[in-house]
Amino acid sequence: MKPIAITYKPERNVYSRNTTFELMLVHECTNCGAFSKNRIAGDDNEYSIERVYLESLTLPIEKINILNKQGIDILVSTDKEAFMNSLYGRNSCYVQL
Repeated sequence: MKPIAITYKPERNVYSRNTTFELMLVHECTNCGAFSKNRIAGDDNEYSIERVYLESLTLPIEKINILNKQGIDILVSTDKEAFMNSLYGRNSCYVQL
């Protein structure tokens, strides 16, 4: 399995009206091409996750269409600020790659 993109799982905060998003990695099987989503673990390297996001911005449209047909909406360039805030925290000073 190879990480190819980032998606999200919306979560409703029971104490607030705000909806938060849990980041998830999209993996592609290197043997059969099947896709799966996995939660990002607390000990995953943030810079590696950021690199996956940046590389996913260059995925071929054909692959994006296949993901969409399977109900997997990947993050796009307009999601960058929300992605960075979710990955590093809203008030953090992150270093962009």
